Amino acid sequence: MGRFGRHSAVISSDDVRNFCVLEHYYSVPYNAIAEKIKAKMSLEEFQEMWEDAFNAVVKDFDMKLAKLWDDMLKKIQKDGFHVEAGQSGGLTTAEILTSYVEFGYEDVSCIKHSFNSLYEMANSNSEALRRLIKKFDKQTGMMTQSVRMLPRLYGASFTIGQEYLASIMDSLDLLLVDADDDDLSIGSTKSIASNNDTTAQMADELEWLRDNASKEMTKEDLESIVAHRGFHNNNDQIHNRPLENTLSSFEQIWTAGISLCECDIAMTRDGKIVMAHDETFERLALIEGSDINAKSVSDLTLRELLSLNLKSGNRPPLLIDCLRSAVTIGDHAKLVIEVKPGNKEIVNPLVQLFQKHEVMLNHVAVVMSFDAIVIQRVKAQFKEAFSEPFSGPRDRRSLGVRSGNSLMQMRAMYRSSQRLLQTNQVIEEGKADVYRKPEVKNRRKYIESVSYALGDLAFGNEAPDLPYFLLLTQVAPSDKFYSVSVKDLSPLFDVVRKYDIDGVYIEYEPEMLDPNYQQSIIELSEFCKVGVW
Repeated sequence: MGRFGRHSAVISSDDVRNFCVLEHYYSVPYNAIAEKIKAKMSLEEFQEMWEDAFNAVVKDFDMKLAKLWDDMLKKIQKDGFHVEAGQSGGLTTAEILTSYVEFGYEDVSCIKHSFNSLYEMANSNSEALRRLIKKFDKQTGMMTQSVRMLPRLYGASFTIGQEYLASIMDSLDLLLVDADDDDLSIGSTKSIASNNDTTAQMADELEWLRDNASKEMTKEDLESIVAHRGFHNNNDQIHNRPLENTLSSFEQIWTAGISLCECDIAMTRDGKIVMAHDETFERLALIEGSDINAKSVSDLTLRELLSLNLKSGNRPPLLIDCLRSAVTIGDHAKLVIEVKPGNKEIVNPLVQLFQKHEVMLNHVAVVMSFDAIVIQRVKAQFKEAFSEPFSGPRDRRSLGVRSGNSLMQMRAMYRSSQRLLQTNQVIEEGKADVYRKPEVKNRRKYIESVSYALGDLAFGNEAPDLPYFLLLTQVAPSDKFYSVSVKDLSPLFDVVRKYDIDGVYIEYEPEMLDPNYQQSIIELSEFCKVGVW
């Protein structure tokens, strides 16, 4: 089976079989047709098989898309949406999406999953049909079928509809962020630990942390050391330290003067990004045996999350809660965010959160994942949103969703102009990576010209620097993750180039202290960003 054949098979079997998309999606029988082409099938047979597949994709796509809108319209009509007197009954897509989110349906994230699944299948099927044409023409040595079939393919609903579906998903992400994040300051942050022994132990541990940070650590240590899931007890005990991935675990690190806290994120069913390492909260929950504890995080709603008490007595914090703490504590307070393998659905909401709360992006040092495809997608979407002029969700205005219009576009231009005045300078041996501004003789003149181009608007703070986007690796051999040892780091050079990422976060090995292997780490750090976990 060719590489595209494997990809197509995975798409059809896995991506559309998530927890809320239960329907079967038609998938072009790419491998079956490709094998017949290889066996030198006739022109008539190829045309018939290709036409059958093409017509099946058109029918399936049109039917599924219409059903999605039908389901949403029927639901909002049933629950009280009525057209006001004097207005026409033809609702825009923006009005339907906004109403659906404002009604607070718990399946709104499932609707987004359905749009995403339809997009993935349209993209996969379009590419499969294109590749089959190319393969047949290559076999015959002529471009006859390309000339005949490609215009139909490029004009088909499932091909031109992909950009439309992408804009729908972007709009849903914006609406979901707008719905709750600004006003969310819910839930207790007070620990249930109260007896004298426990209080004394917690005080001793906190004093030990602050003494080490102030007396034993250098400035470079404070900026380079990463607190894994914050300041916590590895055995999930709360008698002496906070629980992992909680506000207290991060805040105690940051207020001690240490800059970086690693965290794990997941997305709830209704699109909220929450701090969570495991698939469920069973390990950390206060009350054992609860149905909510056993639910996958991706199946929980925000309302259920707020009712879930951890062993510390707190609820699991949202990512935005932790970022607000970082902003309040100071410029040095930053997160190192891990995105779990396969979690493509979280990418758009993550980008949209920082588009709305741009200042918070200054408090993210690294985004990383064991999944090369995921981290590649994360970096690409962050670059599109924050680096390119007129960036942002695709064609939101065509859906009638407010996006700031010209002001948003001018801010994007301003961000890009500021980034031209920055250079990425790597400190030796990859121990620290910082953005520094070079000395530019005509800097004032350049900024004035940019301000003039933007209508002399003053925007306050400069645009945020993007975090580094790193691939996590491990030492032990694995079929799922990249495995690499310090004894041979050479494969990582190609990996960084292939996926256009900023660097790697490699697993620690005792051999790293061996002078015979240190040179290879230095060479890698001169090529890209390097972290060690």
